[in-house]
Amino acid sequence: MEFSARHCALMLDLARAAIRRALAGDEPVFPDVRELASRAALATALQAQVLSQTAGDTLATAPATALDESAGSSSAPLSDLGWDPLADATLYQPAGCFVTLHTLHGRRLRGCVGRLDAARPLLEAIFATSLSVLEDPRFRYSPVYLEELSELELEISVISPLRPVEHPLAFELQSEGIYLTVGRRSGCFLPQVARETGWTREQLLERLCTEKMGLPCSAWQNAEAQLAVFSTVMVGPEPFVPAGSMIDRG
Repeated sequence: MEFSARHCALMLDLARAAIRRALAGDEPVFPDVRELASRAALATALQAQVLSQTAGDTLATAPATALDESAGSSSAPLSDLGWDPLADATLYQPAGCFVTLHTLHGRRLRGCVGRLDAARPLLEAIFATSLSVLEDPRFRYSPVYLEELSELELEISVISPLRPVEHPLAFELQSEGIYLTVGRRSGCFLPQVARETGWTREQLLERLCTEKMGLPCSAWQNAEAQLAVFSTVMVGPEPFVPAGSMIDRG
């Protein structure tokens, strides 16, 4: 899949809306994607206006005021937006996805959950996964909280269909994610894990076995081990609350 800047902005804002609503204790209702798209377009335009001005006192308050007012309003006219997301087939293709939360400073993981199967349209998958990332079992005793969102960054990984390979080492280390099955146990690593850690193929498989599957580190060498690979399209990372914007807080 290929995504435009508008696609990416809408996907990120959809995830933001789902996470913020869940943490606020509200019922998880799929939002109006036209309104999200309009808000994203307005925020992008106003942020560009801010960036085009010089630093210091010349950063006028007008953009911030406009953002503040728009946060409590309905969507901007679609004629101004120039794009109707409901008519865009790209966003409704079946796809798997992962949603990841890191701290802005130090990139400490705060949640990463997803699905590899393409059982739902992309926007629905993002919405559901954004709710699930708050239930990452690794953070059962230190869950994400609402006031923390301004300190986090958000990333979405859209997943390609799985492709079986003949041998567990037959994958591109820097560009392909891996999904390993040994008996009834399975686990996966996104491709950015190898890029961020510098692990070799063998190290990646060993850590997958021990950290995700609860198996000995050599389990990937078993005759019954089967590996499938996938590619991802990364959307973000971006700050959960974009700098200078109040759109996300409405």
